[in-house]
Amino acid sequence: MKYEVTAEYSEELIKAAVRRFITKHLGWKDAIAWSLMLIVFIVLLRNGECGWLLGALGATLFMFTAVAIAVYVKFRRNALSAFRAMTTGKAQFVFDEEGFSVASDLGTGTFKWRIIRKIWRFPEAWLLFYSSGTYSTLPTACLSDELKAFILTKVEATGGKISPRGSARPQRQPG
Repeated sequence: MKYEVTAEYSEELIKAAVRRFITKHLGWKDAIAWSLMLIVFIVLLRNGECGWLLGALGATLFMFTAVAIAVYVKFRRNALSAFRAMTTGKAQFVFDEEGFSVASDLGTGTFKWRIIRKIWRFPEAWLLFYSSGTYSTLPTACLSDELKAFILTKVEATGGKISPRGSARPQRQPG
């Protein structure tokens, strides 16, 4: 079986993919921890605390926030830079039994299915991960249901992890 599709990229799509990556990468546990630290910080501040605990908590909150913002800015800048280097904003994908290839005005590449370690699925795009933090954005607008099933089957067959739709966390298999 062979599938050929043309993917169209836009700044909005790239920004949405980066937002999805960052929010899922940080996860709900980090958001809860940050929120709890903020609540404790505010309570201590309102109660007139001014000791080392308030300072340490404030510094931790600041560092956590600064790192999250810096990571977001870095990934967004890199993704938009790659997109803006394209003249057409389009890429041609070919998927077959052996792997897939992609061609754009920036270059071409051919890959085996085993290069994809995981897929995060979102309504507007899938993020195909090759290693930790390295991913490609595949717009879903160009993917038929048949092609989506084909890609997922091939990635799972080579040991890749598939997240549930809209989630970064893989589903647990029973047994």
